[in-house]
Amino acid sequence: MLVGRQRSRRRRPVAVTAAFGIVLAGACTGLASATAPLPAAAATGTCGGPVITATTTDSANFAGIFSTYAESHPAGDTSDWIGGDTDYSVTLPSGVRLWDFTDAQLGIINAAGGIADSGTAHNVVVEQQPGTGPLNATLHSSATYPGTNWYLSWIPEPSTQDNTQLHTPFYNPLAMAVDQSAPGATRKVLRVTGIFGDYSANDQNFVATFSLHSLTLQNVTVFPAPQPGIDDLGISWGDALIQANGYTYIYGRNNPQPTSTNPFNFVASAYLARVPAGELGTLSAWSYFTGLDAQGNPVFASGTNAPAEARPILQAGGTYPCETGVVPAGAGYSAANLGGTYYLFSRDPNSIGSITAYSAPDPWGPFSGPAERDTSSGQFGFYTMPVPSDAGSCAGGCTYGPHIHADVAPDANGWLLSYDVNSATLSDRFSDASLYWPRYLRIQVP
Repeated sequence: MLVGRQRSRRRRPVAVTAAFGIVLAGACTGLASATAPLPAAAATGTCGGPVITATTTDSANFAGIFSTYAESHPAGDTSDWIGGDTDYSVTLPSGVRLWDFTDAQLGIINAAGGIADSGTAHNVVVEQQPGTGPLNATLHSSATYPGTNWYLSWIPEPSTQDNTQLHTPFYNPLAMAVDQSAPGATRKVLRVTGIFGDYSANDQNFVATFSLHSLTLQNVTVFPAPQPGIDDLGISWGDALIQANGYTYIYGRNNPQPTSTNPFNFVASAYLARVPAGELGTLSAWSYFTGLDAQGNPVFASGTNAPAEARPILQAGGTYPCETGVVPAGAGYSAANLGGTYYLFSRDPNSIGSITAYSAPDPWGPFSGPAERDTSSGQFGFYTMPVPSDAGSCAGGCTYGPHIHADVAPDANGWLLSYDVNSATLSDRFSDASLYWPRYLRIQVP
């Protein structure tokens, strides 16, 4: 069941146009470039990667912005954000910033800091007033799935899918970008990319298009995860969107099948596709990185068979302490153009509880790294994500999902980067709602 758009201080249900449709395609994800000057960090680490410094000092206090919002909901409100993971951001031309979460806890927090009453949703968006203003709305449908406290999501599941207690498959929104509505058009739209499925081999990819003014959903294109022959579950697209040189570059990763003893910490390769500006939602316009020619120029293949020809821009492999790859379980990885250099951010395959990065002169590489925190420490990963004492045992999955927010202006301490915290036991979150709040760092890059 879909509802009309309503605007309130806290919650805005999703609006869907009469023309809303799901487009099932044949075979097949927003980060703006920002160039504000920052103090230079040291250049190169032991593994040839960038040396990055990180601090929890954030002049904008994004952690406080989110905690203030989470703790401000009135009694009886079970439909506003009080926690979530996999947070991506995009700043609209109006200055309003959107934060999307693949999973979110909704409700109210009691005086002891626990969850007093709650609902949940697979994908929601929280709206922030311009700049570093307060959060003022949670965007999702106001209806719930039958027999549950799960709310219909920001991008609603198609009516032909299961709309019962299981409510699968569902959308996991990842990167977002403001894009031309069509090649050469002056009108802008919001594109949202991500995964459509139920965390299984049947997962697909999607691109959703929203109007900018009303955030009305216009359409969703769903397409399969391509199989290049070296993956178990195919390539998921949407970990990052970077706009450069008249193209939107879409970053993705393959999905090695997790094992029962290691469900969180598998290492994947990173992949790249691109599309001319204005055509992100047109699958036939996508082309896929397949390598470099004899002159070192990138080769992108297009056509029906092109998805299967995709080759990694960052190959999983190598040996400790310089093993490379992205650790996508939980929340993928992220990428951005920071001052003219392209960075990939991920959990470190050499130290799963740490964040690392790879850097390159072009969107397709060549990527150096992984990064370390300084040349003398011997520690790999530029930041170790603290695990809260009440997070329980997560088999390595308590801290995950570093995401760079290049649409947020850097401060004196650098660019904004977030990561996620969770617990293997749902009751831990109900005892301490802050367990499920994103954490924020500022980083300086070379």
